[in-house]
Amino acid sequence: MKRTMILAIAIYFATALFAVAQSPHVVDFNNPTAAIITETDALSDKLDLIQPSATDNINTIAASLAETLDLARSGDSGSTVMNGSEQTIYEETDTTAFVCYGGYIDWTGLNAAAGEDTTIKGYIKIVSGGSYIQFYEETFLAAALPDPLGVPFPRDIDTQTTPSILMNTYGVKYTATQAAVGGGWNTIVTEVYDAKAGG
Repeated sequence: MKRTMILAIAIYFATALFAVAQSPHVVDFNNPTAAIITETDALSDKLDLIQPSATDNINTIAASLAETLDLARSGDSGSTVMNGSEQTIYEETDTTAFVCYGGYIDWTGLNAAAGEDTTIKGYIKIVSGGSYIQFYEETFLAAALPDPLGVPFPRDIDTQTTPSILMNTYGVKYTATQAAVGGGWNTIVTEVYDAKAGG
């Protein structure tokens, strides 16, 4: 019986000391008992995370993360070839609130010939199942490239340099329309960022 007890205690302390050795924490060898207790508590906390009955477990943490707004480059970012019709350069719809941080257009080499006026429009839905309503419009004239060439949209009405931030649930859309072929259909390059729950 005594041998069994001694063996059990030895295994316990060996296991605890192994956990301490594997830990990134600094061990106070002048007080190894405190270190063992600390590491045992840490291991217990980690075990709680994988127990379904625990208040905070992996599932509840994942659910909490899914509700956090996740900033990302929109999949609509990139190149869009103009063709005379209104082309969507960004659109996001959701059933939960999201934030659209606007975007930028690179006008390098564009609008070089007569008739190539390009209009950027912004639309928003404010009712579930509703239609888009326009809130922004700006036309960039042919043969009159903006300076600087990297232009934010929609531009802030006061600064004219930074995109307006929109909070929405039902839909935000930006479009570009080149009025005429002129010297050729331009390829509009845009980059837009938004943040929404769950990515």
